[in-house]
Amino acid sequence: MVENKESEKAFERYKEIIGFLNAEEDKQGIKLVDELIKKALNYLNNLSRIRTLETIEVFRRDLDRQSYNAELENLDRVRKISHDALISQVKIVNRYLFKNYKKDTPIGGIYSANPENLANENRTAIADWVKHLVDGLYRRGILKK
Repeated sequence: MVENKESEKAFERYKEIIGFLNAEEDKQGIKLVDELIKKALNYLNNLSRIRTLETIEVFRRDLDRQSYNAELENLDRVRKISHDALISQVKIVNRYLFKNYKKDTPIGGIYSANPENLANENRTAIADWVKHLVDGLYRRGILKK
């Protein structure tokens, strides 16, 4: 499967940021980016759990409707919390980068998509960017399945 341009762009931005953090031996900055990746993986895992439950419901009509709805509500609440944590972490990383590496940090910081989406907290756009970033990291063996 061919990598799309957004995944490549997200990875290249990640590589650029990690590159100058490593060159400066900035353990705090690297730790913040690592935390971002952990939160991205957590968010995507929660999203996957919702999709799995929805798929099971399609094939298993005997599932108690009330139990299904309760489980779906719970998973959606967890997904929203993890999405909020992810957005906050992107902003934390960017604040750190702009404070400590203003001249080296590209517009948007670690966020390689349209920076207005981050400023406006466009949840769909941010989720799409995270999927692209994680895809780019998996494709290069930085993350393992």
